[in-house]
Amino acid sequence: FLVTIFILSTHYGSSQGISAEYDCNLSYPSGVSLKYSGKYYYQDNRSISYLIPEYLIQYPDGNVERNGTSYVFSTDSIQYILLVNLDSGKYESYIYPRIYRGKFGVFNGEWQLTTEILEISGYKCQHAYWVSSNGKDTLTEIWFTADIPCPTGFEVWAPVPGLVIKLKSKMGIEATLRKVRIGDTISPEVFIRKELE
Repeated sequence: FLVTIFILSTHYGSSQGISAEYDCNLSYPSGVSLKYSGKYYYQDNRSISYLIPEYLIQYPDGNVERNGTSYVFSTDSIQYILLVNLDSGKYESYIYPRIYRGKFGVFNGEWQLTTEILEISGYKCQHAYWVSSNGKDTLTEIWFTADIPCPTGFEVWAPVPGLVIKLKSKMGIEATLRKVRIGDTISPEVFIRKELE
């Protein structure tokens, strides 16, 4: 049983700040697994999320050798930056070496909710996945909790039905919530990143 949701409203009326940390992993061909720490901040209808590469401790120059093949990974200290503004309906993303900008809406695709419920990291979570407008491509899978209302999500550019607890993206990123703080005031400077200029 699938329920298709259309999120048309971009005003959520919440000024409550949310900050969260995630344990992240990027699986790469030939058995290379890259570890990241994920950061997420939400305040006043905008959010930012990004990844901090922990793999640089093991591979400081970003080079990995596997079976005679050399792989080179980014040595940027902040990666996969995603800034979402619900009031304007726009997002900006930095994935080295490019900046992507766009507007979200139902024409880009939609969240499909399933009836699957799991407890993850102590939260009752519901499963959903993003289907692109062609109806064929599943770009991201999430487990979210409606217990923490939050209209944006970690590494998710389209509005979501609750705080993302677990994520699996088509790019191979998997993330699970490590901890969350609710009620903090998030400084406006957190949403300013030189990489997006």
